[in-house]
Amino acid sequence: MLTEFFNVLSHPVRIQLLKILSTQQSCVCGEVLDVGTFSQATILGHLRELKRVGLVQGELEGAQRCYQLNLEALQQFKRMVNTL
Repeated sequence: MLTEFFNVLSHPVRIQLLKILSTQQSCVCGEVLDVGTFSQATILGHLRELKRVGLVQGELEGAQRCYQLNLEALQQFKRMVNTL
């Protein structure tokens, strides 16, 4: 699992998305996320990868999927890194 986290976190856009989500108090819809000059499809693809490993959670709100950090998964990642 640790290698999956590192693999997903190896992309700078994903790190940037995590930083953006960490500053939000509530769920953020993918269309709202502004990460440079990347297309919405690119951003949503990166969010899917972060969600796949559990670092981000996605919920349906109406017709949109909204995202937030999964703090439990981030704590799990920290614990795994600390055991290295």
